[in-house]
Amino acid sequence: HNPTPAEKFLWEKVRARRFMEMKFRRQFIIQHEERMGIKRFFIADFFCYEHQLIVELDGAIHKQQGEYDKIREGRLVEMGFKVIRFPNEKILSD
Repeated sequence: HNPTPAEKFLWEKVRARRFMEMKFRRQFIIQHEERMGIKRFFIADFFCYEHQLIVELDGAIHKQQGEYDKIREGRLVEMGFKVIRFPNEKILSD
């Protein structure tokens, strides 16, 4: 409910099929496992179903959780998704 400036900027560029006619969703929930009746989810910053593409924007917190991000990304790739990451600064400046 509180997008970062980079998320807000990118959303304005991709929402409503503004980017190459592709439909993107924000904060898309992806179930990655269920154990003992408990479902576990990842939340993708942006998701395009047509291409099974996840776009992640990385802020300062990602510098501290690099190992988790690698594991998470590996799991998503195993599930058949393509994942691309951009630092927030890159989105806002380039």
